[in-house]
Amino acid sequence: MDQLYFVRHANADYLNDCITPSGKRQMDQLISILDQSLPESLDCVLVSSPSGRAMKTANGFVPMLTRKTGREISIVPERGLDQIRSIGSVEEILQNGRENVGLIEKYHSSEYGFFISHDKIIVATSLAIAEKLSINIPEFLRLDKEIDQSLVNWMMNQFRYTKEVSEKKLRECEIKPLQEIPEIEEASAIHIDLQKRQIEYITR
Repeated sequence: MDQLYFVRHANADYLNDCITPSGKRQMDQLISILDQSLPESLDCVLVSSPSGRAMKTANGFVPMLTRKTGREISIVPERGLDQIRSIGSVEEILQNGRENVGLIEKYHSSEYGFFISHDKIIVATSLAIAEKLSINIPEFLRLDKEIDQSLVNWMMNQFRYTKEVSEKKLRECEIKPLQEIPEIEEASAIHIDLQKRQIEYITR
């Protein structure tokens, strides 16, 4: 597999686990962008989280990919791409991504892989692939490691320190930086080019 596309499902009605009319428009916009950039006669696999909103988003890709491949494309449901039900620590989420690398490798025989999933699953899996293959992580995927700004502001006001001095003293006190998983927009995609070792963010 040379090209990976991790697509976040479109805007959803979470109560009924489907996409909204707004989500349908978002999905169509993203598909149009990808349609213009993808080559004709491509060999691909379409894999999706079994959730209703992800499957509905994946369904939107079927006509375009069927036309591009020249054969009827079916959606492969994959439970490993399902939403993380209980959000744990950042490390636990990243571990989930590492486990998904093996899942992605199952589909190595196809040149292009389209994986429809959920926000944190996509980011964690993309980071795990970058980690495994030593791909440079772009700014939009970097974990937020900023010192809590409220503590910085408090020290600046309390002791009239500069921002730099406040951050330095907090680190000296072993106040650990906050670490958060970055978010990606609904109906957006992370494209990993395994040949060029590059990652890009595709938005509407």
